[in-house]
Amino acid sequence: MLGALGLSGCATLNEAECRTGDWYTIGYEDGLQGQPVTRLASHRKACAKHGVQPDLAAYTAGRDAGLETYCQPHGGYWAGLRGSAYHGVCPAHLLDDFLPAYEYGRDIHALESDARSERREADRLYGEIRRLDEAIAQREALLIAPGLRPHERADLLVEIKSLVRAQRALEADIADRQGYAEALQYRAADLRASSPY
Repeated sequence: MLGALGLSGCATLNEAECRTGDWYTIGYEDGLQGQPVTRLASHRKACAKHGVQPDLAAYTAGRDAGLETYCQPHGGYWAGLRGSAYHGVCPAHLLDDFLPAYEYGRDIHALESDARSERREADRLYGEIRRLDEAIAQREALLIAPGLRPHERADLLVEIKSLVRAQRALEADIADRQGYAEALQYRAADLRASSPY
């Protein structure tokens, strides 16, 4: 439920939502997502276009109820796991349990995000290797061209060797990145498996 609400949280209220005026539910969903109180200003702006004013009392009551769920350890864990920012919305009496759970989820999110980044970079480097393959093939074709002078052949061989060295370096970089990504993913999976939340 928290995940689904997180996806819809970025949307501005449309005319139907403004006119329906279920401000308790709107506030509850904002609280459940850990939205700051300034979120109401966005709703007020969106609804002003349709001549609708928010019900502040209903919104506040709903948001407070939503925050009671969000600010529990499991709410913090899932917010951190999604990589959501924490806007300092939890009451003081819930912070001691909320923040460690939030940070635990954020740690997993960071590990998984870094692993994805390493894999994306490895994929990009594979593209570089393919381009080097093409460059090598072009130069190898020139090597057997008729009328090639000895110094031109020597220059081509030097270029080919340089391109091959570049490929080997990229292959080593890819292997390092893939190994690092695997280690990050393993650590993230271990944290997920041992999560107390």
